[in-house]
Amino acid sequence: IVSPVSGAKYNTGFYIAAIVADDASGVYKVEYQIDGGAWRLLPIADSSTGRYSTVWAPVIADEGVHTISFRAIDKSKNMSEPVSVGIIIEVLFGAITARPELVYQGRDEEISYSITNNANEDIANLKVKVAIIDADNKEIKQTFEIMPNVPMNTTITGSLIFSTATLAPKRYLAVLEAATAEMAEYKTLASTTFEVKPAIEAA
Repeated sequence: IVSPVSGAKYNTGFYIAAIVADDASGVYKVEYQIDGGAWRLLPIADSSTGRYSTVWAPVIADEGVHTISFRAIDKSKNMSEPVSVGIIIEVLFGAITARPELVYQGRDEEISYSITNNANEDIANLKVKVAIIDADNKEIKQTFEIMPNVPMNTTITGSLIFSTATLAPKRYLAVLEAATAEMAEYKTLASTTFEVKPAIEAA
């Protein structure tokens, strides 16, 4: 198996490829299978090297763990035992930062984020949520929601500013989550932390 690499994570399109040889009757065809589904023909890419390949351009629904299997059949109709690799596809991901990392209670905190859609499709009205969570008891203190459009192979950025007046002095998580209309639940894209310090009192 040339590609994909077993255990690897892919966040964009990749080759499904194998090099196959048969010194007796010769190779009749090579097939591949995804997650135990139907066997599909793997086209010849280079007859001189015996390379067979196709491209998997993932969409959002393809996110997750997958098993890709290969088998070959020679011209005498002998079939090889399947060989398999396991991979992870992740085409929707993000990043988040909180500034300042130490903020005095009552002052403003700024959250900046980015969301990348490497899927082979646009995402309309992506449900995006930034949750401010107590780092100790995991209680959600504040939630901010937006619904941007994210074209394929694009990264969008944004930021929000909020007051820490209602947050007790302690450490908090800022968690970036997103979901498409087809997703059963939100996916966590990234998280960061910041700390609220007691307000400075005038002497």
